Amino acid sequence: MKALVFAAALGAAALTGVAAQAHAVLRSGNPAPAAVVKTAPKTLRLQFNEAVIPKFTSLTVAGPDGRPLHAGPVSVDRKNKAVVTAPLHGAGAPGVYKVQWTAATGDMHKMSGAYTFTVRP
Repeated sequence: MKALVFAAALGAAALTGVAAQAHAVLRSGNPAPAAVVKTAPKTLRLQFNEAVIPKFTSLTVAGPDGRPLHAGPVSVDRKNKAVVTAPLHGAGAPGVYKVQWTAATGDMHKMSGAYTFTVRP
């Protein structure tokens, strides 16, 4: 009986782990989260833990004054569908920039997050 309970618990834990990994998680960015860069980037590049669906993936960027900058259109890399890029227009002033992202993977569950990077004077 104990073996059956243990097996059931182990199976439930395994299924929970698989479900938890089925959502978009930001693995890296360029500029990276908390990076300090000399010049503002012309393009943002974000890499997720798995392929994202372009239709449900977006980026917004706020400049040092808090105003939104134009970031986009967002495109998903053809060879690595976990990589998203977007041109960034209007960046350049020194200060802290905030990147906010939303992405959905194959399970259609939208995830979102944010990070900052700094352009030094």
